[in-house]
Amino acid sequence: MGCHSYELEKLLRGIHIFAILSILKLIASKFAHAAKALYPPTILFAKFTALIQIQRIFCLHKDDKNFFLWAVRVLIIINFVAYLGLMLGIIFNCWPREKAWNPDIPGKCLPSNFGILDSAILNVVSDITILVLPLIGIRNLRLSLKKKVTVTAVFATGGLLVYKNS
Repeated sequence: MGCHSYELEKLLRGIHIFAILSILKLIASKFAHAAKALYPPTILFAKFTALIQIQRIFCLHKDDKNFFLWAVRVLIIINFVAYLGLMLGIIFNCWPREKAWNPDIPGKCLPSNFGILDSAILNVVSDITILVLPLIGIRNLRLSLKKKVTVTAVFATGGLLVYKNS
């Protein structure tokens, strides 16, 4: 760490503090833009793993008539397309792309709140569908009513997360 700070100090020696602050602001803005663009694939991976887990629990036989097999496949495809579109929209919301983190560059950008409402709606709808899917499967299990209610309660606790995050 000491070597890096010495090199940074050597690099920035002789530059006015306001110039240094504007450089750091551009770097921070670039990192914020990158983090915003990495959000959709991260959430997609989490939802993909949840859907694969549901498939492993409820799809013991891989026949083509299995509702859960098709439901999981359709949800994976829908989520993939939606989150890919969201990620591309975040990455390419400005032209040229550098304008996203450097407002002094001439160019055009979509509104700064682009994708926020879309992301929220997409998250809530996909969370609810991923939450309801196992509840449908529990209904078809050969368990007593008491055990079905218990298992449903375990899966339904995920609904609290959807409510909390929305």
